[in-house]
Amino acid sequence: MNELKKVLLKLKNEFDTRQVAGDEPLPMTAFKAPLQAVSERNRVFLWINVSMLLVVFGLSIFLVYHFLDNAKALAAVFGGMGISLTGLISYMTYLWRQIVAIDLAIAMADRLQPEMILSIINSLLSRIDPPAKKKKKS
Repeated sequence: MNELKKVLLKLKNEFDTRQVAGDEPLPMTAFKAPLQAVSERNRVFLWINVSMLLVVFGLSIFLVYHFLDNAKALAAVFGGMGISLTGLISYMTYLWRQIVAIDLAIAMADRLQPEMILSIINSLLSRIDPPAKKKKKS
C-alpha cells in the first residue's frame, strides 16, 4: 500500500470516527498537512525520474554517435533500454497524477466546508485505486 493511500485511509477513518462521535468536522490543517507532505515527497521522486530520463536521452545520443558503424549493437542496446525507459515514463506519469490530484484537493479544501472533506478523500481514493474494468465477453 503506497503512502498516499495510507494517509487518505487514516484521514477517512478519523473523519468517520468524528462523525459517529458527533465531534466537530476534521479541521483543514489536519487534512492539508499530511497531504502536502506526500505531495512534496512525490515531487522529489518526480524530479529524480525526470533527471534520470534526461540522462537516458543523453546516453542515447552518445550511444548513437559511438555505435554509428555497428547497427546490430545499437539495436541491441536500444532494445534493452526501451524497457527501462517505458518503466521510467510510466512511474513518472503515476507520480505526476498523484501530485496534481493532491494539489487540487488542497486547493479545493480551502474553498469548501469542512464537512466536504470526506468527498475529497473519497475522490482521491478513487483516483488511486480505480475500480477494476469489466472485461467484455466475446
